[in-house]
Amino acid sequence: MHTFNENVKTDIEYAGGTLNNSATTPIYFSMKNYDRIAFLIQTGTLTSTASLSIQGRQRIGASGTESNLGSAVTYTTDDGIKVVEFQASQLTMADGNDRVGLLITETGTQNAVVKAVIACRFQARFPQATLGS
Repeated sequence: MHTFNENVKTDIEYAGGTLNNSATTPIYFSMKNYDRIAFLIQTGTLTSTASLSIQGRQRIGASGTESNLGSAVTYTTDDGIKVVEFQASQLTMADGNDRVGLLITETGTQNAVVKAVIACRFQARFPQATLGS
């Protein structure tokens, strides 16, 4: 039986903090050996009209050009968990994009607590084994 760690690679995308008309800095994860990535976003208190814009980002290599991946979603739930998922096949491969990150922006000029964002890469892909002669 495979363990969770053998099937899912987890990383911290954002360690938590309060956003107020500000944004997180995306951390980019290589999709070289994975078909999917899911970001688990845990929120705390969102005051008054606080609103989070959650935008997938893609990038070429460790420090290449960044661009949007998919459409942004809005999230306004106190003490909630939002899951945002992307497939490696959504990356603009013609441009060489091979990494996925997440940009979270508070757009209502109010305090919005983001407790944590965990990145889970899964559906691992492995190179084809060489057959013996």
